[in-house]
Amino acid sequence: MSEQVLAAYATLNKATRANVAVLGVVFGLSGMSHGFFEALQGNKPTGGMFIAAIGEAHRMWPHGSEPAFTLIPNFCETRYIVSPSTVV
Repeated sequence: MSEQVLAAYATLNKATRANVAVLGVVFGLSGMSHGFFEALQGNKPTGGMFIAAIGEAHRMWPHGSEPAFTLIPNFCETRYIVSPSTVV
């Protein structure tokens, strides 16, 4: 391959790495906030597979509920699975 093509691949790889790193940090922090607010809702059933990670008592504005999907039917158990998995 020519030097120009190799230089283009090297630039693409740097951009891809930076993009993946930034998105990983953003998604990790959002997962930690989901786990925190789910723990604040206590040890009670979720009422379905689609949940609001931020409960009514902790909302700071009307639409700030952080909707989520879960297979685990309990807020407290969901928190113990979601929060540690965001650190990995």
